[in-house]
Amino acid sequence: MTILKFLFHYYGLENGPFRKITEFGYEKAEEIQNQISKGWNSKRPENYIKLRENLSKREVN
Repeated sequence: MTILKFLFHYYGLENGPFRKITEFGYEKAEEIQNQISKGWNSKRPENYIKLRENLSKREVN
């Protein structure tokens, strides 16, 4: 197995770097999640944003 030394994340200048969905606030995060219609992200449970919000709070503590 090969272990990478570096991991890069490329993004467009108009979008900026990766952000946590919970940084947008609950209502905006739900709106964003509801717009995702393709890929495995579209199959998240209905309470996903609440779960993410709780996990984000744990990271701070």
